Amino acid sequence: MFSNKSFYSRFGFSISQLKEIELLKTQYNFKITNILIHQENKVFYDHSSLSIFINKILTLDILKHVTTINLGGGWDNLFLKKQIAKFITYLKIPSKYSIFIEPGSVIVRTTGILKAKVIDQEINGKFRNVVLNTSQFNDSSWYVPRIIASNSIKNSPKMKTFIYGNTCYENDYFGYIDDSPLSIGNTVFLYPVGAYYFTTHRELHGIKFPREYFL
Repeated sequence: MFSNKSFYSRFGFSISQLKEIELLKTQYNFKITNILIHQENKVFYDHSSLSIFINKILTLDILKHVTTINLGGGWDNLFLKKQIAKFITYLKIPSKYSIFIEPGSVIVRTTGILKAKVIDQEINGKFRNVVLNTSQFNDSSWYVPRIIASNSIKNSPKMKTFIYGNTCYENDYFGYIDDSPLSIGNTVFLYPVGAYYFTTHRELHGIKFPREYFL
């Protein structure tokens, strides 16, 4: 019922559609006691608009019997920043409602680490471009993992380093690191790459998904 960019999502029911459901309620004599708020990839500043939306729909007569609110999934960003509890508190949902979340992605996504190697580099003035032997564009269309460690060569000059994938797509891009000695031949570790990473991959140029190991 909610998306980041507007009050409405293409999933579920909009507020105007809830009014139509009220006609069905009269005909079939049912009560709505549980609602699910669909919102993907939550970030902390979403709490303001989401709070307005939730507290607005809870004033509707058709939802007067609601006792349980499921806030859905998309908690990965908030989990990594330890902001889940704070986010829910800032929603200001009345205490009479039971609140549930769907943490499946959080639990599974954070179990995966991607190992890659720098296979090419170009130094252009005060910054460096490097290419990994894997592709962000191919590996996942949903999110970009961050580099958490590398075996950078100590005597390599430190500079702003932009990290790209190994396809010909211009925006095959992992991000950048300030003052990094990362250079050709180095190994890097990216995180998190658990839930949805494999299921959202593609194979541009016939490049296969990275080999998986289970520990």
